[in-house]
Amino acid sequence: MLFRAVVAIEVLTIALASMALLFNAPLECLADPSHTPNPAKPPWHFLGLQEMLHYFPPVFAGVRAT
Repeated sequence: MLFRAVVAIEVLTIALASMALLFNAPLECLADPSHTPNPAKPPWHFLGLQEMLHYFPPVFAGVRAT
């Protein structure tokens, strides 16, 4: 049973690596500091904070103004 799992993981790793080598990632053009996309969004790990700040005042969302 463990041998089958190891073989399956190796096959999946080889398949994903070969797909990564064959297909290009859909990247955007180089960053231009004078033109930001609308709306400018933070990285995904700030998504919860961004949503709380959208619906609640900063005091209730856990952001303390100094």
